[in-house]
Amino acid sequence: MAIQFNCPYCTVTIQVPDNAAGKKGTCPQCGTKVLVPVPKNAPPPPVASSQPPMFTPQPAAPPSFAPPQFAPQPTMPMAGYPPAPGMPFGFDPNQPMQTPPGNVPPVGYAPMLQYPQYFVPAPLSAPVEETSTTKKSKSRPQRKMTPAIWGALIAVGIVGTVVAYVLLKPGVKPNPLSGNLTGTRLAKGKLQPAIVHREWLEGIDEETVGNVLKQMEKRTITLRSDTVILKFQGAAEGIKITATPGLHADLIAIDVSSHKALNAWQLKQGAKLSDRHQKQVIRAAKAFIQAWTKAEAAGEKSFDTTPFRKDLGLGSLTSGLGAEAVAIVNRMPHSCVAEQQGLLYFLLPPGTERFELQGREDSQGNTTFPGHFMVEVEAEAPTKKSKKTDEETDMPEDADAEMKTKSFGRPALNDPAAIDESMPEKPKAKKKDSKNDD
Repeated sequence: MAIQFNCPYCTVTIQVPDNAAGKKGTCPQCGTKVLVPVPKNAPPPPVASSQPPMFTPQPAAPPSFAPPQFAPQPTMPMAGYPPAPGMPFGFDPNQPMQTPPGNVPPVGYAPMLQYPQYFVPAPLSAPVEETSTTKKSKSRPQRKMTPAIWGALIAVGIVGTVVAYVLLKPGVKPNPLSGNLTGTRLAKGKLQPAIVHREWLEGIDEETVGNVLKQMEKRTITLRSDTVILKFQGAAEGIKITATPGLHADLIAIDVSSHKALNAWQLKQGAKLSDRHQKQVIRAAKAFIQAWTKAEAAGEKSFDTTPFRKDLGLGSLTSGLGAEAVAIVNRMPHSCVAEQQGLLYFLLPPGTERFELQGREDSQGNTTFPGHFMVEVEAEAPTKKSKKTDEETDMPEDADAEMKTKSFGRPALNDPAAIDESMPEKPKAKKKDSKNDD
C-alpha cells in the first residue's frame, strides 16, 4: 500500500510506500525536506535495516481528457484523514494520482509528475535558521584588496617607520644651527678693501708678478652687477680688490654672535675655514696673474676675467663663516661682501624684507656650513648725536690719509680682534625684545 500526500511548500503530489510513514525525505520537485504523514490505521513500521531502502514510486496515471463523470464513488476500504495544517486538501492513500474531478486540464497539459520520482528518506534534523548578522554578511558585497590599496598601505607603513626611527633613535636631534636671525638695513657705506699679498704668489717669477701689478695700477679691471661692483687694482703690496654697492642694492648686516649655537660653531671652525679659504684665493690669484701674462704675450689687450669674480673677487673679501654662507633671495644666492666683529655684510636687492642664510654649495653640491636660518630685515635705529662741549673741538679730516685695507694674508687672517674703521659701525638694534632660537 502506498502513501500519497502533497508537499506543503510546492503542493506537488508525492507517493511513497507505506513503510516510509513518519520519516523525513526530500521533495523531488522543490528539494525541501518534508515529513511523510502516518495514516491513523497504518500498521507499525518494520524495523529499519542498516541500509536505507530504495523506493520506486508507481508511475503517474496518464491524464484523462474525458468530460467529468458524476457517478457515485466506490466505498474506500481505508478511511481518509483530515488535511494537515497548511494543506489545501486531504487525499486518499488508495486512490491513484489523477486529475481531480471537475478540473479538466487544457489540451497539451502535462502533469507535474510525468516521470518516476525517487524519494530518499533522510534522518530527522532541525532546520538551521540564519541570524540577521549572517544574512547581512551574505547580502553585503565582499571587497577585494586591489594592488592600489596594498600599495597605499605599504607606503603609509614605510613613512611611519621612518618617522618613528628618526624620532626615537637615540642621539638624533633637530639641527641646532637653525632658527631666526635679524638683519639690519644700513646706509650705503664704504666697504673694506682686500689685499692679496704678492709674497703669497709662490711659484711665479717675482719679475712677472711685479710687471702685472705695475700694469694693473694703470688699468683697473671692473666687474659689475646690479648689487656689487668689483674692482681689481695693482698695488705695491699685491692685488687690491674693492667692492662697492651696485645701482640696485641694500647693505644688510647680520649679527651672527646673537645666536648661541651659530656663534659657537663660528669660533670652533673659523680658523680651519680661514686657512682653507686662503689657499683657494691664492690659487685663484696665481691663475689671474698667469692669464694676464698669457694675454700680454699674445698681444691681446684684454682677457676674460669673469671666472675670477667669485673665487678671487668675492672670495678675497671674507674668510671663515662669511666665505661659506650665502643669502638666498628669490632662489638666487648672494655672497657675503664683508665679515667683521661677528657681523656678516650682504649687498641684496632693494626692498628685501626676508631671506635665507645657508651654506654655499661647491662644484660637487656639498656644503661646509650646515646651518639654515630665516632672516627678517629691519631698518637701522636712528642714533642721537651728542652735543659738543666747549672743550671738544672738530678734528680736521686728512684727505691724504692712508685707506685701511683688509690684509688677506696669514698675518691678519686669523686675528678676530682686528678692527677696520672703514667698515660701517655695528648696527644698533631697536629697543624691543627679539628672541633667537638657540
